[in-house]
Amino acid sequence: MPVGVTASVTNGPADQTFQAIHQSCSGSQFRRVSSRRRRHKPPNSATHDKRHFSKIWRSSRQPIACRSLSKAQADTVPVQASHTRGKVVIIGAGPAGSTAAILLSKRGYSVEVYERRPQPKHDPIDLKRTYIIALSERGLKAMRAAGVCIPSDAPYKGFVRHLKGGKIQVSPAEGNVSLERAELAQHLISEAKRLAPSVKYHFQQGLHSVKFDRREATLQAEDGSKSQVKYDLLIGADGVGSTVRSEMEHQLPGMSVKIEDSGREYKTYRGLRADLEPDELKHRPGRSIHLFLGSNHWTSLSGHLNPDGSYAGTLAMKNGDFKKLKTTADYESVIRSSVNGVPEHWIPEVAKQCVDSSPSPQGCGVPN
Repeated sequence: MPVGVTASVTNGPADQTFQAIHQSCSGSQFRRVSSRRRRHKPPNSATHDKRHFSKIWRSSRQPIACRSLSKAQADTVPVQASHTRGKVVIIGAGPAGSTAAILLSKRGYSVEVYERRPQPKHDPIDLKRTYIIALSERGLKAMRAAGVCIPSDAPYKGFVRHLKGGKIQVSPAEGNVSLERAELAQHLISEAKRLAPSVKYHFQQGLHSVKFDRREATLQAEDGSKSQVKYDLLIGADGVGSTVRSEMEHQLPGMSVKIEDSGREYKTYRGLRADLEPDELKHRPGRSIHLFLGSNHWTSLSGHLNPDGSYAGTLAMKNGDFKKLKTTADYESVIRSSVNGVPEHWIPEVAKQCVDSSPSPQGCGVPN
């Protein structure tokens, strides 16, 4: 799941700004929601499986070590830009928002980032809702373009599908990095402060509304208080449920985006151990992602190898199916009947951890 930026850009010198971003990321990381839409795969496709079943809770958080930077990476040095090109307001401090903030600050814009949630390292709710992102070369290219230090202590070594009859399919990976989303978001925030110290972050302030004709955004704090901020350029990097995009759809003629839900929801587990690594991956350093499948393509169990040797992951089911499960015995029965290859000693523990927790949405997409 490469890191990318889906930005809704409104008003101001948008064309010039997008051209600068496209040049930095070869046009693959940033796109207008209204003009280019991400393809939504059907539930039974391998790409869909990897994207939607890689949502995993990581049990340990460690400081990120980074690869040494070559002299050719001139952009890795903090730049004191003159910030004479105008003011940019970015909604959302996830990987997309922080990457955009770094790139735009280096190009002379004054940048402020607003995020409705606390800073990731201070957000306990993220612990059970975060998921794993495997950064491929496309995502790493965007980070290099921004001059971001690439984590060196989190290699992603491969993906393993567990099939009927004990069969497995192994897809080794080379040169990729695997991080939980909250960890990646925090890393990019820290890198933004290092590379573009003029960027200002405002946490626990979400977007309430926008007046596009006035180039004015209204932010709302946790206590309900509101404040206004003027902008020359507004970027929405606030996810599939983007308030920026919603405001654009309501106010801008011809702006319409269809959102499709994956149809799944998930619950998390953590701290389980087993000898799961196939020979192709066993002696390689790094993290792997395992996906346990069955005849029911809606139900699956995923597992992510943590640095301490334990596995954390998700039990995913069709929307509404969790409501039918009342006891740990119900969960055990579903796992045994619907999912292949799960270690037997995992099943009662997964059931125990999931029975009293609330499900989270598996994911959404913007179809063609």
